[in-house]
Amino acid sequence: MIKKYKCIQEFSIPKYDDDGYPTEKEVLIEEGEIFECDTECQCRMVGNPNETLRLTNGMRWIEITKESAGVLFEEVKKDG
Repeated sequence: MIKKYKCIQEFSIPKYDDDGYPTEKEVLIEEGEIFECDTECQCRMVGNPNETLRLTNGMRWIEITKESAGVLFEEVKKDG
């Protein structure tokens, strides 16, 4: 099932390389950005599927704890 989430508070997270190692860079997530989450996808680069969500937005993706996602994002509900 695909769910959509809207960022409700700007934040930044560490950027990881393609091998899963942190870089010295940060990724800025801006308020109002929309991300999608495939709730059935269990693939994670740096986190555990039971504790994190993988959110995608066009050409990029982030992994965030479910706890943080509950504070920084709101689910976008489909219209009626």
